[in-house]
Amino acid sequence: MKKNWIMALLGLLMVSGWTLNAQPLPAALEILKTGDQIKLTWEGAPEAAYTLQVTERLQNNIWVNAPGSTVWPTHDTQWTSPFDPAASSQKFYRLEQVEPSNRGALLSITPAATYSKFLLQLLVDQMAPELGVTFRYGVETYKVSYETITPRGDKTLATGLICLPAKCSSPLGVISVQHGTIVLKSDAPSYSSDSSEALISVVCAGMGYVSVIGDYLGLGDSPGFHPYCHAGSEATAAIDLLRTAKGFCADKEIFPSERLFLIGYSQGGHATMALQREIETRYAKEFNIVASAPLAGPYDLSGTMAEDFLSPNPMSAMGYFVYIMAAYQHVYNLVDSPDEFLLPPYNETLPPLLDGMHSADEIDAILPERVDQILRPEYLAAVQNDPNHPLRVALRENDTCRGWVPQAPMRLWHCSGDHDVPFQNSLVAVEEFRKVGVEVPLTDPVPGGDHGDGAFPSLIQAFQWFMTFEPVGLVAKTDLIWTN
Repeated sequence: MKKNWIMALLGLLMVSGWTLNAQPLPAALEILKTGDQIKLTWEGAPEAAYTLQVTERLQNNIWVNAPGSTVWPTHDTQWTSPFDPAASSQKFYRLEQVEPSNRGALLSITPAATYSKFLLQLLVDQMAPELGVTFRYGVETYKVSYETITPRGDKTLATGLICLPAKCSSPLGVISVQHGTIVLKSDAPSYSSDSSEALISVVCAGMGYVSVIGDYLGLGDSPGFHPYCHAGSEATAAIDLLRTAKGFCADKEIFPSERLFLIGYSQGGHATMALQREIETRYAKEFNIVASAPLAGPYDLSGTMAEDFLSPNPMSAMGYFVYIMAAYQHVYNLVDSPDEFLLPPYNETLPPLLDGMHSADEIDAILPERVDQILRPEYLAAVQNDPNHPLRVALRENDTCRGWVPQAPMRLWHCSGDHDVPFQNSLVAVEEFRKVGVEVPLTDPVPGGDHGDGAFPSLIQAFQWFMTFEPVGLVAKTDLIWTN
């Protein structure tokens, strides 16, 4: 479908107030100064939707969605910049008209699997006996496709799994599970509710909650490339799945309490923190977060992860770096062609493997150990030396531990010996939140353990923490027996 593009490049330079560089402006767009802020207004078409994007330079740049509490895309025809005294005074903006969406609309639903109480108990006792819970609910699972938005704001679809406690009309609340890194589209939770992370959602339902786990954009049946560790779309896809689940439950006359819990490991930890930030920044009236448990996530992409990626030392997980580079190329158009940053033969051998149809093992098999063996030296030097290099700007844009103040209780879990997602990510997050007056506890579930060692212990301890938010008499009211 042909898009109607509206482009407005506005050079904004503060010189004892806001003044305009000599840039041609569309006749329908106006700029107004309001104190230390600016207000942009434009003429809008009926039912049209718009996303405003910003950059600080016109060459060697990327465009990101304009900051603040505005939900992009919007049907409004005006935007006021949030005041940030630390921000650069020079900004260029562009306005894009995007395809409107009915976010959260259910597009299709297919019963996936059912679990009796006996089978669920058997599975959990085999996989995680330390969870220490006896289930009295069976579980019904459903694969859904639903309407959501791309990073730019265009309409698209995503898929996910909704898990319901059987014969329970008043569930305790809702748990949103965010899954870890996968590269195969067919490894998405909606393809198999028996996968380890989909079973987390199943277990939540057996405990008496409505539980959802999304595939993210570009995985499952969602079209296109997965925008790996793109905080905005991780959050919007999860929010829209929660909306889908609410409507589906209402149709089935199931009414969970307005209590939302968030949890996820690895990439899921990053997505969980991004989701809490998005809800508390833009959707606080729609969702009531009771508690949030980000686990072992790369929250400090621009610092800890960039240092790890750009180190001359062998990298334990080169695949993460390649995945992020490919994702940000798709989202931000970092370069005109992968040939600009990939050395031969990787410029030819690597891109075909990143289509969602090849496994992580296939990708890892061709990767070197060091970043200087895969990136062109001139590109690597530019990233290392320019703090505003497009890749560094993209990484900063997707940090989840800066620029906001958590409102709901949050706790972090992370193994101190993690080589894949360094423990420093969580230390930085704790310190960043402390700077804004919020103490976020950090637990090392397996002291000295590596990334894989911490998954089950972190999840189990997080669920036990969630249970502390339930009222006294939980067992009697819900038939859930907590034995720890």
